[in-house]
Amino acid sequence: ITQAAGWYLASVRAVLRLDTPTPESQEVRRIAATRSGLTEVRIWGTVPRDPGQPPPRPSADVVYGGTLITRERSKPQDEPGAAYEFFVRLPKALEAGEEHEFATVTRLDDGAPLRPRYLLIPECRCDVLDLRVRFSPDRRPDWVRRVDGESYRMFDPPRRTNDLIEPDAAGEVSLAFRDRKSVV
Repeated sequence: ITQAAGWYLASVRAVLRLDTPTPESQEVRRIAATRSGLTEVRIWGTVPRDPGQPPPRPSADVVYGGTLITRERSKPQDEPGAAYEFFVRLPKALEAGEEHEFATVTRLDDGAPLRPRYLLIPECRCDVLDLRVRFSPDRRPDWVRRVDGESYRMFDPPRRTNDLIEPDAAGEVSLAFRDRKSVV
């Protein structure tokens, strides 16, 4: 895990909504500054796609705690998909040791199909991930499983294991990961 430029993820609370017309990821990130004068942070990700499909175009909005200042695409990676970066300007400069929370919503602009997985493989320290996935009642998955410590390369094709999780009556699965170098 590399060090982010002056900060790390103290926690991420994520809701992946698959019950909406376009899949969306709602995330509340609590960052901790490791240097004084921190004024912006980078959020990044990859939206996987099937080979031969055009790359998805994710968009983001900051719900609170900052301002979206730049949208840039990362260099293509060897996994087929769209890598993206968004930059968030903080409302005030943070001092070393200070924490700050902001929320984002990321959507696919073009309604591109989403591959059936959510992985957080942080490029920096991440102390806590609380993840909730909400499935559409008429599009429930055949199976859901917890993934811990596996790389994204292990999911092509996705494989069913014995540790399956059943969505609840609302169509939701909720998982928590703590003190991991990488969490998925």
